[in-house]
Amino acid sequence: MAAAVKAVKPGITESQIASEAEYAMRQAGADEFWRSYVCAGPRTNIAHGLPTQRRLELGDLVMIDIHPIVNGYSADMCRTVCVGKPTDEQQTVYDLFLNAQQGTIAKIRTGVGMLELEQGLHGMLKEAGHSGHIFGPPMHGVGIEFEEAPLPAGHAFFHGEKAPEPVLSKTVIAVGNCGLYLGLWGVRVEDTVVVTPDGPQVPTNYPRQLVREP
Repeated sequence: MAAAVKAVKPGITESQIASEAEYAMRQAGADEFWRSYVCAGPRTNIAHGLPTQRRLELGDLVMIDIHPIVNGYSADMCRTVCVGKPTDEQQTVYDLFLNAQQGTIAKIRTGVGMLELEQGLHGMLKEAGHSGHIFGPPMHGVGIEFEEAPLPAGHAFFHGEKAPEPVLSKTVIAVGNCGLYLGLWGVRVEDTVVVTPDGPQVPTNYPRQLVREP
């Protein structure tokens, strides 16, 4: 993710950003990776946008979602950053989603229900007036596949699975699968989280911020 974010600048393509992430994952020890999602500008309204030859422009938001595989196990992480300085509205919406995502992660522990987590995250966004800007389930299990059980009830239906039982210890969940989409742009932050009896264990401390570090 650091390599991809470092590459963000006007004129570079979405595909080039994906290539930086994929090269760095290999160099860091990844055996493989699932398809990388990189989208910028209006294309950030796509939750899982495949990279194109679109060139970044000043003021674009850029959504980067990567899925490395090591020893047969997957991880899932997404960050949204701005090419330059974000608008006040972009920063406000980003902060709202990040707070909802982090608040949901804080509730994760052995025995919690996926539906409870989903309703908690979506509830914070709806309370802020963004009912019409939500699309898709906000979390899913991750392991052998980068998207697998446990799944929220609605997501499980589309996968042909029953709604999950309360989550067990050592279950791994990706939180932030879908974000907020306002028409001209969208925002999303996603992290892989391990369930423990004492609460969530988040394996990465990579920054969650819209403004890139120099």
